[in-house]
Amino acid sequence: MKSTGKKQTLVKYVSLLQVIAFLCPSAGAGSVTLPAPVNSITHDSAARESAADFKDLLPFEIPAEFGSIREFFLSPEFEKSRAGYFYVLIEDAHGNLSAQKNIYEITRHLVSAQPEKPLVLLEGAVGTVDTSLVSRYPDQKVKERVANRLFNNGQIDGIELLNINEMPDLKLMGIEEPKSYSKNLEAAFAVVPEQNRVLGRLEKIDRMLTAFMPYVCSSELTEVLAHIAQNREANAALPDYLSWLMDKAKKHTVPLGKFPELTRLFSEKDRDAGSLLLSLDQAALISEIRNLEEDLVNLLIKNTREKSFVRVLNHFRLLERAVAMKLDPDEARYFLKFTDEFKEKVFLGYLKRGKRFDRGKTVTPGSDALLPALRQFYEQALRRDHAMKEKMQKRMSEERTQTATVITGGFHTDGIAHFLREEGASYVVITPQVSDHLGATLYRNSILRFLNSMIGKPLV
Repeated sequence: MKSTGKKQTLVKYVSLLQVIAFLCPSAGAGSVTLPAPVNSITHDSAARESAADFKDLLPFEIPAEFGSIREFFLSPEFEKSRAGYFYVLIEDAHGNLSAQKNIYEITRHLVSAQPEKPLVLLEGAVGTVDTSLVSRYPDQKVKERVANRLFNNGQIDGIELLNINEMPDLKLMGIEEPKSYSKNLEAAFAVVPEQNRVLGRLEKIDRMLTAFMPYVCSSELTEVLAHIAQNREANAALPDYLSWLMDKAKKHTVPLGKFPELTRLFSEKDRDAGSLLLSLDQAALISEIRNLEEDLVNLLIKNTREKSFVRVLNHFRLLERAVAMKLDPDEARYFLKFTDEFKEKVFLGYLKRGKRFDRGKTVTPGSDALLPALRQFYEQALRRDHAMKEKMQKRMSEERTQTATVITGGFHTDGIAHFLREEGASYVVITPQVSDHLGATLYRNSILRFLNSMIGKPLV
């Protein structure tokens, strides 16, 4: 980087970008690993008001050390008179202890600011979530010691810890539809045991496609594709990567007018990093990075061979993400619509047709047997989004409240927000800060235990 001030601002900003990428599949973690020039998945980058403007409309404030506003939508009625339902959607990083601690603090701030009886709605539960066995224990010190141990072991999450330690009257209710939830779990149970084996085989094909790249693509297109892939795999040195990406875009005269958040990030390098974070639309920024990558790749494609290769590579990387169960809702819909294009024979056949690189026959297909279970998994996940949205509204009507805090994972947060936006309902999405990844192991172990206990049993 040429400017020290610019780099310092970007270095401060990179942590938040990585938090969003980790928590929000529709952002960095959920984006297609390499952009496709044909039938590409377009990420929504519609202009919205800044989080800083929205801050004045909220009846609460979220301290930056706990989380940030990622997205919001306000109906005209709400802006005018605060009429209608208002949903506070908190993205849940399942099993991540630092995120759970921050969800604890965020919810405490929200509940304290609400004049009416607070209602918290939860993914993964049906009916009332009862913590009274612990929360009503008379000895506060003993109760907190037990609750904290359960929390640190991943047996309860942040909102349950808050309910037990500080707010026993906080009403927690599930919003799952049992049938879809059970089917989603059963599909996951079919996928999880095969994941490592299948991903290992796919990794071999990935290396073949990467090695084949220089035979098909120009040196500059090869460089750009490799650089994009490396960044998305590691999120390493993101400020340097963004500077490289912007330099490439300028070199190839990519129109930057449709990337307002990226442009601001670079043009306001002398601005205080904290105020810059508040004013930027963080979800739009991530989307702009992906769309700029796509535009750059499309400009560098000069012939049908390159076009075909990028499409195949894009689809293959999306297959890897599908097997890892990391697709976002838009990617899931694309995967379900074009499932036949994700069969391994498509990729191996492409390699075998290569005149200078024919090693496809050395790999035995391994993911095709998982496609039915993957389809079931994503179909049910998408159905759960709509079912949870319906159950949210039913719960709020039954409880006679206009406001609810809703805690769901990033996949479902984006899906629910999509339905609310279509209906013109007001909502805000809050992303908790994340500072560790240790909880991922706890979450995976707890899911495996739960799947083993749930398989073949109805959720009641």
